[in-house]
Amino acid sequence: MKFVSSCVLAGDLYKIKENNEVYPALVPGRGRVEAELYELKDAAQTLKKLDDYESFNPANPSRSLFIRRPVLLKNPHIKIWVYFYNGDVSSKPRISEWPEPKS
Repeated sequence: MKFVSSCVLAGDLYKIKENNEVYPALVPGRGRVEAELYELKDAAQTLKKLDDYESFNPANPSRSLFIRRPVLLKNPHIKIWVYFYNGDVSSKPRISEWPEPKS
């Protein structure tokens, strides 16, 4: 993977704490999320590795921790793949960025 640029997409970001792990969870929403855009050299192979890392099973998305979906970025205005959290965030704290700023 090669870093291309910063990017902006629509969505809301939450902080998940489960099984001694802490990680960000992007969900569809009206918020503005700043992220990083990467170019994939071997897209099929890299997406398979990323699917495994994000616990996404294309054959059974409803049981996956994250779901990979195509998204049109706000800036730059291009279509990319994004992993959205597939769990309940109703009791999770909403955050503005990841990693969270140190206090």
